This record gives sequence, structure tokens and C-alpha cells, in this order.
Amino acid sequence: MTVSTVERAAQYLRQVPPALSGSGGHGTTFAAAVALTRGFALDEQTAFRLLSEIHNPTCEPPWSERELRHKVESAAKGSTRAPGYLLERNDRRDWQSPRKAQPSEQLDPTSYHNVIARLLDLCPFVDESDVLAYCERRVLVIEGANVRLGGLPPPHAQRPIVAELLRLFETQTLVRAGLLRCDESGAVDTSRFMWPRHRLLIPWRDPDGRIDILQRRRLDAGDPKYVFPRGRKPPYPFGVEQFAVAPDEHTIVWCEGAVDVLALRLLAFRDRLPIVPLGLPGLDGWRADWAGPCGGRHVRVGFDADSADDKHAERITRDLYAADAASVSRWTPSGAKDWAEAMERGVPRPEVVA
Repeated sequence: MTVSTVERAAQYLRQVPPALSGSGGHGTTFAAAVALTRGFALDEQTAFRLLSEIHNPTCEPPWSERELRHKVESAAKGSTRAPGYLLERNDRRDWQSPRKAQPSEQLDPTSYHNVIARLLDLCPFVDESDVLAYCERRVLVIEGANVRLGGLPPPHAQRPIVAELLRLFETQTLVRAGLLRCDESGAVDTSRFMWPRHRLLIPWRDPDGRIDILQRRRLDAGDPKYVFPRGRKPPYPFGVEQFAVAPDEHTIVWCEGAVDVLALRLLAFRDRLPIVPLGLPGLDGWRADWAGPCGGRHVRVGFDADSADDKHAERITRDLYAADAASVSRWTPSGAKDWAEAMERGVPRPEVVA
């Protein structure tokens, strides 16, 4: 057994919801014990230690030592899951990315991550009052901090940030990252960023947490509301890095966009929902191969409640069943346009529509 295996198991366990008396608490803790003893193939003593240190303190009420040891023993000897099913590198957790050769005008993935990570270091969203106000209004501050949202200064005040990036990276590196504009003559505008009014920075990551693409949003009603770097499309859905460590028992919820994913994470925390939200880059951004990792899982399609979204939901549902999803249900926010508005308005817990 390697240290990395234990660390990975601990990370997995931190995503498991607490066991609540009267709300399926036994099943929650037993499933966690199965994941440790069978999924990560840990010995019973190590599994018990992790449950005691990480999971049990969150339970209401906590399990006694005798109860917890019994669950570990029952999981190790009674589960029919294949040993090491969470250690396989080619299982459902490995998302397939269309890693085509990058055009010469684009950066390679590692360089792109380095540039965007530094930009986010320079521009935390809490430093810009109007960006922070937008996040507060959409109830995104906590999750925004978790995913490292960024906030650009207003267009007239962006030159110092550009200058700092130019101190660290070549001008053409920033052009190829989609941050600076280059005209037909080859002149680069270093006074402000491309799309200077799209000031909310939203990093989309790969399953290992590396930034694959930066989405940007306007704070006002101007169009386009969202932009991605020209020539780049998200190779993974938003939130895939959390899917990689979520328990098998958690329901996958597909929604439209990163902001809805962040709202659903907060809703899951508020209402203790065992879900893992994933976001599309717009409804037209669905890829049929994204259904593959949903095989054997319960899935909800959480798009807005309107006819256009219903048509997309039907198509995606067909792809999910073709990938052997255990079940697929429609899930819409109650009394709100989308999940972000639902959290903003404090609506009650939504109901599932079969």
C-alpha cells in the first residue's frame, strides 16, 4: 500500500456527506466503508482510522467505536464490489479529452495553465468591489473562493495587470492564451485585455485540477454574456475535478454552465444532497462521449424549465441511457429561472421530475 493510496482515500472520504440519524445514515457510512475497504483496497485498521478521523466527527450523532468497526468489517467481508475498483486508471473516472494537436497560434496545455494561474493570483475576485457584489448577489462567494474565481479591474485600470504578466511571459504567449488582442499588422494592445468588459474570470479544469480554459463573464447585460478564448473549447465539463473524487453513490446532475454548478454545490451543502454537479459550456456544448462516465450512475438533467431546454434534455437523456446510466430524471429549480437564481432567492429544496 502506498501513501498516495491512503491520501487519495482520505480525499475521497472528505467528499462523503455526514451520516444523519433518520436520514439513511447507516447507508452513508456503510458506503464509505465499502469505498475504503473495497474501492481503495485498504486494510480494515486503516479504513477504521480514516473513518474515525475524517467521517465520524461529521456524523449526527457520531458512531461508537464498536459500531464503526462493525461497519468496516461488514463492508470488507460482505461487499460484492471488485477489490480496487477505485484504483483503476481506465474506469469511468477517466474522462476522454479530444487532445488534438494544438494550432500553432495556441499555447500547449501546461503553458496555458501557468499563464491563467498567474492571472488568477493577480486578480482575486474579492479585490474588485463590483465583481464581489455580483458574486454576493448570486450567492457565489464561498464556492467562488473554492474554485478561485478571478476579477479583472475595469478596462481603464487593466494596464498594470497586463504589465505584470508581460514581466513574466512573452507578449506572444499572452496573445496565444487569448488575453491580448493582436491586429492584422501584428501590433498588440497592451493597455488592456481582450474582451476588457468580461471581468469575472472562471477557470475550467481537467480531472487532475489543471486549468484547461478560462471563461469570462460580463457583469452587465451586454452581449455576449460569456466568452472563451478564440479557437478553444472546454475539453471537459465544469466540475469534472470534483467528480473524480465523489462517491459512487452520489447522483450526477448536469446543468448549464459554471455558475449553476457553483449554486448547486451550495444547495447540496445547504440541503445535505448527495449530488455532484457538472456544467456544460452552453446547451449546445454537450458532447455525447461525456455520457460515458455516467454509466451505472443515477443522473439528473437539471436544465431550466422551458421548452428549448426540454429539447436538449431529451437528447442528452437518450445519450445517457445509451451509456447505461442507471436512471435519468429531469430536475428543475422551483420558482426560479435557474439554480443560481434559486439560491439567490432562497427557494425551497426542489423536487425531482421523473
